[in-house]
Amino acid sequence: MTLFELESMKNNVSGLIASFCLSTTLNHKIAQGFVGPRLDDDPCLVSMIFKIHLDTGQPIVLINF
Repeated sequence: MTLFELESMKNNVSGLIASFCLSTTLNHKIAQGFVGPRLDDDPCLVSMIFKIHLDTGQPIVLINF
């Protein structure tokens, strides 16, 4: 993810996430394998781990693109 995309996300809390790769897992160690050393060559790219909390009491809304 570029630094510009990160700043856009910070300004879009509770919005849709698009235009970058998002992988999900319940295992933190697996998630750590997707971030880090591969981006060391480009200071304009960042990687991060999101912790997502879902309210399972709410209905799921599916959006088709």
